[in-house]
Amino acid sequence: MSNTSTASVAVDPVARILAVARDRSGPIAICALIAALAVFIVFHAIELPKMGLWTDELFSLWAGDPKLSFGEAFGKRILPDTNAPFYFSAVWFAQAAGFEGRVAFLVVNLPLIAIALGLMIWRGRLAGHMTLAL
Repeated sequence: MSNTSTASVAVDPVARILAVARDRSGPIAICALIAALAVFIVFHAIELPKMGLWTDELFSLWAGDPKLSFGEAFGKRILPDTNAPFYFSAVWFAQAAGFEGRVAFLVVNLPLIAIALGLMIWRGRLAGHMTLAL
């Protein structure tokens, strides 16, 4: 019987810490999100330009070449590819708007990442656990 009481005493502080963490998970999750976004932006602004483009990135830029009309790019480069045409079309529109290279990818990808992250956080809140989203 003494083992049970010792175990419950040992678990009790942990349970209290977890309860406090659950109560404060909203601000902690938001701070973690801001920190992750800051690291992502710094990486893209400082480190990524030092690296070369990958073959799939070069293909995306070639397929979405704004020097071609959208119809010509879509018919000759985007549609024949085995991937879904939405992404390459979005890259074409981003480049046609004046964004070049990796910036065009960020313009296409960041809104989609933000939507996915928002859905994750929303689902976590619906489940009552903010930490599920992170």
